Amino acid sequence: MRRLLIVVVVVLLGVLAYSGYRYARRNAVVARGPLPAPSNELKFAGKLPEHPFQLQEGNVLSRVEFETPAPANSQIEIRDFILPPHVESRIAALPGPAIVEVAGGQGSLAVGEKEEKERLAPGDVKLVPAAQVLKFGNDAAYPLAVRIYLFEAK
Repeated sequence: MRRLLIVVVVVLLGVLAYSGYRYARRNAVVARGPLPAPSNELKFAGKLPEHPFQLQEGNVLSRVEFETPAPANSQIEIRDFILPPHVESRIAALPGPAIVEVAGGQGSLAVGEKEEKERLAPGDVKLVPAAQVLKFGNDAAYPLAVRIYLFEAK
């Protein structure tokens, strides 16, 4: 008698499990029909940053983070650059002497017509003379972030 009761309970549990499985499969999300057409209106969530990055030649992102007049008829600017991976990027000649600080990533820097490149790592600071083209090499798999402090005489 006890065996019969155990068999009946096991069979009932099996039937309940199977019907629960069938019920869950019946309510599964299934795509039926074509998707609705996308609307042409794009909505931006949030506000634009104060100093957005601009796309420059060679897929270089740049922005002027801060600028202010300085004594003796001069100007101070802080510029940020994000240089893409696996390429050599050029930044046009700067109008004044500058300090180059590596904010993130690793790469190399050649100033002007020099072929010699200096290795760059996060936290490195280099002095750059005025009117020199900057050539950054980035062999890494991630972007190179650079901040330039520019001192320009007017």
